[in-house]
Amino acid sequence: MMIFLMKIKTSFQVLLVIAIWICTFAGCKKVQTENELVRETENEYLNSLLGGAPVQLIDLDKSNADSLHIDEQNILGMESIEDFPFPLDLYGVNGMIAIGDKVYVAAQRHNNIWVMNKSGVWIRKVGREGRGPGEFRNLRSLNKNNHSIYSMDVGNQRVFVYDYNLNFKNSLDAQFTWPENNMAVDDVYLYLPSDLSSEYLIEIRDANAPFNQKGTFVPRLIPNGMQPFAYNLYKITANHNELIAFGYTGLPYVFIFDKTLKHILTLVLKSETFNEFENPPVRPVRGSENDIYRVNLFFEGLFLMENGSLYIAQQPFLHRLNWNGEQFDVMQSWRFTYSEPDENEDSVRTIYVHDVIAETNVMYLSSRLSPYVFRIYLN
Repeated sequence: MMIFLMKIKTSFQVLLVIAIWICTFAGCKKVQTENELVRETENEYLNSLLGGAPVQLIDLDKSNADSLHIDEQNILGMESIEDFPFPLDLYGVNGMIAIGDKVYVAAQRHNNIWVMNKSGVWIRKVGREGRGPGEFRNLRSLNKNNHSIYSMDVGNQRVFVYDYNLNFKNSLDAQFTWPENNMAVDDVYLYLPSDLSSEYLIEIRDANAPFNQKGTFVPRLIPNGMQPFAYNLYKITANHNELIAFGYTGLPYVFIFDKTLKHILTLVLKSETFNEFENPPVRPVRGSENDIYRVNLFFEGLFLMENGSLYIAQQPFLHRLNWNGEQFDVMQSWRFTYSEPDENEDSVRTIYVHDVIAETNVMYLSSRLSPYVFRIYLN
């Protein structure tokens, strides 16, 4: 069976025609897997994805979650260098990266990028609210590859590109239609949310100027103007050399692609929590934006690290999966809490992870519901 996941310009358009012909006469609707981990759904596009690669079951409950309380000395972002005003209300973090000895944080509420050293001291900020050069109106993603930093501004419909010192290099105009869908980048491509006119969710462009369009990627499950449109919400993450992970947040699957965009593995997520979900069928129906089609989220974030580890945020838990070159293994799960520095230690708050940076011996977390960056030493 041939599964077509990416449409590339010129000669690859011929492959699209061939794939549609084979699906029509060979029965793409039937999902066939060796271990029956996935079943046929109401959506033909989803069935093609589920039948396009080997399947691996990931039991998120396999590793009992460790409860870890972050002490005050590892709650970062409460001080700055002399005479530098820092954000006391850093809620709405929408991206976080680490370069050298610095952590860069995209603050949606302030519409700028803040920089702290790894001691947790704010040392710099870039950008401000507005429509002009270097200004943001809805800062939604912050990413990096081996040579540049990329920010996605949904309000101004553009991507800014910086060097590692946050000096402006280039910008790219784009059409972002759903602010919850994120951007990813590797050393070759940018993976951007496509506009509503596309049958695919992601537009692929060169990572370097002039950012030529290379094609489109992964199907839109629910057409524009139909419901439940929330099934088009997704998360995508890439590391620089090897893997891309993509998942529709309203479905318990994560699709793994190699650097050639070949679909190599499908992860089927399992958890007792999912038994309580009653999501509607993945079938397009007529309905307006005012109609309520509640879709529970199976995960809120995917984060690929350079060593191949995949972190999955399934609130209130964070799971780490290790990549062995062929499949993933659940290695560790956490539930993080903290106490506000000016409150009683008995007043415990849960950290709902939105962004993760994981290095050899340390991990940094951020949450949309907290004004801090959290540091966890790994041992």
